[in-house]
Amino acid sequence: MLRGIKIFLILLSAIKCSGQDPHLSQYYTAPLYLNPGMCGLIDEDFRISGNYRSQWQSVTVPYVTTAISYDMKSRKKFGFGALVLNSKAGNGNFNTFNILLSGAYHVSLDSSNNHRLSFGFQGGIIHKNIDWFQLIYGNQYDRSNGGGFNSDFDRGVELLTTNITVPDLNIGMMYYYGPVKSLFNPFLGASVYHITRPNESFFNDDIKIPRKYIVHGGTKINVSKTWQLLPLIGFMRQEKFNDLAINLISHYYLKDSRAYLVLGTTYRTTRHIDAVIMHTGLKKGKFLYYLSYDVNASILSSLSKGRGGIEFSVQYTGYFMPHIPKFSCPRLQ
Repeated sequence: MLRGIKIFLILLSAIKCSGQDPHLSQYYTAPLYLNPGMCGLIDEDFRISGNYRSQWQSVTVPYVTTAISYDMKSRKKFGFGALVLNSKAGNGNFNTFNILLSGAYHVSLDSSNNHRLSFGFQGGIIHKNIDWFQLIYGNQYDRSNGGGFNSDFDRGVELLTTNITVPDLNIGMMYYYGPVKSLFNPFLGASVYHITRPNESFFNDDIKIPRKYIVHGGTKINVSKTWQLLPLIGFMRQEKFNDLAINLISHYYLKDSRAYLVLGTTYRTTRHIDAVIMHTGLKKGKFLYYLSYDVNASILSSLSKGRGGIEFSVQYTGYFMPHIPKFSCPRLQ
């Protein structure tokens, strides 16, 4: 009962807050969800990315986010792609489904193609649905017999619909410095999501999706032929919610296995520390595998006992025909 009351109070306090988009700890492995300007920014001809995240299983029904994207580049300096994302949260099976088409234009700022800039856009739909009858409300709290929730009590909620579908539009820009033999390959990007702020209310109200602003950057440091460091930083703001992630990721080449071992850590904070995230992975051939775990350090840690979320991603890149890249694109992973 005490556990249920804690969860109810947490959810009740969230009623006054604007909703935020699903987030990924491995945001750098979901390029089209991070920045439309990254569409087609690859040394290879195409890229397929898949992400899975499960969070808060120790507290309530787990919040599960899955995403898959495909993007490619053309010889005419264009990038094309598509992103499908689905997120399910809580006892009410609140589900958000996004399908977005992406396009980008890549330009060179100098004759040697060292400094490059990309402009991208996304357009598509957001579909949301919820099962209201799986939820409990304040009107259903029964003070008798020590207190509890009674599903026979009137919910006091008047629904307009349980399903909404709205259009969505996002834009982004990306700069990077790409010489292969350089010690540093810095990059910087910015994106804006939900530009038109569509109405997402299930009631007869006008509740608009808040715009999401993202700034991210970092550099690839080629320490040696077998060792690369990737310090990364990502900042996201949506309505009054801020999210800052500071990452340090290392790639070390294993000669015997002909693969890169990936190790890293992330410090994520909102107003206070939110989580410490441990990353590991393996890059072999055309595949990159990533596994991470969030150690919860927020005010919920007393309830979650530090258990946050597990996340897995896989990425495949390839060529349509044999090709030798002339510059290095901004690998965030």
